[in-house]
Amino acid sequence: MRKGRIKLELLSFFALADLCGLLAGFAAAYYIRFLSGLIEVTKSYSVTSYLNVLPLVVFIWIFWLHSVGCYNFQERAFNLQLLKKIVRANIMAVVTIVAFHFFTRSQEFSRITYPLAAVTCTCGIGLARFVLDRILARLRHAGRLPSAPVLILGTGPLGRNIAQRIRDHAFLGMKVMGFATTASAEVGSTISGFPVVSDFAGIAGPIRELEVSEVIVAQPELAPQDILDFAIECEKQLVSVRVVPNLLEAMLVEQGVEQIDGIPLFGL
Repeated sequence: MRKGRIKLELLSFFALADLCGLLAGFAAAYYIRFLSGLIEVTKSYSVTSYLNVLPLVVFIWIFWLHSVGCYNFQERAFNLQLLKKIVRANIMAVVTIVAFHFFTRSQEFSRITYPLAAVTCTCGIGLARFVLDRILARLRHAGRLPSAPVLILGTGPLGRNIAQRIRDHAFLGMKVMGFATTASAEVGSTISGFPVVSDFAGIAGPIRELEVSEVIVAQPELAPQDILDFAIECEKQLVSVRVVPNLLEAMLVEQGVEQIDGIPLFGL
C-alpha cells in the first residue's frame, strides 16, 4: 500500500512539473512571437483567443506525454530516454493542434506560434523535469525518499559492477536488495556487501517478500528462452525486467535501451 501511495505521489509530481513546463513554454512562445519584437506582427491577435483554447491544448499535450510513455513509472523524472519521449510528444501535440484548428477554423492563430511552442515547451518540460529529478536525487541521498527495490540476477563481475554503481548513484532511484544466482551453493552468502537471497529456480519467493519492483538480469550465460520465460512470470507480478545486453546488441538496437552509469540495459 505504501509503495503504491509513493508511486502515485511521484507521478503527480511528474505531471505537475510537466504542467509548469507547458505553461512556461506557452508563455515564452507568445512572448517571442508577439512581444519580443524579434518577429514582425502584421495582424492583430487577441490574447483571449489563446487563453480560451489553453485548457484544450494542455489536455492534448498531457495526452501525448502519457501516450509516448512519459508517465511509465521508473522512479526517474528525467533522463535521455525521457527527453526523447518529450520531444516526440511535443511534435505529436503540435500536429494534433494544427489539424484541429485546420478542420474547425473556429479562430485564427499565428502559424509561427506552433513551431515556437514545440521548441519552447520541449525546453520548458525538459527543464522542469530536470529540476525535479535533481530534487528527488537530493531527497534520496538524504534518505527522505525511498528508492525502488531491485534484485540483480547474476553474481559475476557484471552483476557486482551494476550493484556497486547503483549504490554509488542514489539519483537512479534504485536500491539493491540482493543477488539471485544460478549457483545454488552461493545462496546465503554475501557478495560485495549484498546478500545472495535465492537461486534462479526459487527467485519468485524473494521477489514477493522483498517487494521487488525490478529485476536486472546480469547473467550472460542464461539461455534467451529462460530469460523470456522469466520475464513473463515477472510480468504477472507487475515486476519489470531489464537485461544487460552484449555490446553488439546495444549497438544494433538503440531504441528502448537505458543506462545505469554507462551500462546499457534492455527493457523486457
